[in-house]
Amino acid sequence: MLFRDFVDLRVRLGNMLTEAQRVPEATKQHEEAVRIKPEYRQAKIQLGIALLKAGRKPDAIALWCAVLEKDPASRSARMYLRLAGEKVDAAEKTGA
Repeated sequence: MLFRDFVDLRVRLGNMLTEAQRVPEATKQHEEAVRIKPEYRQAKIQLGIALLKAGRKPDAIALWCAVLEKDPASRSARMYLRLAGEKVDAAEKTGA
């Protein structure tokens, strides 16, 4: 197992697992990264992608919305929300 502080490596591993269609394993890596470092927005973005691929769209949307609450300028969060079919008007009105 990876050293617990290597959050970026967990995210990268999760990304590779997602690309390999090993979504449950990817989700675990991303969830662990978010658990260890909850302020790491990229981990939340990537966890949302894995959740969406796992059929957990509401959970993915909730994560991306949480990212936007902390960082209204997050282009990644807005992009994935749009791809998921969600409106992001509130974030756009703030100039993000």
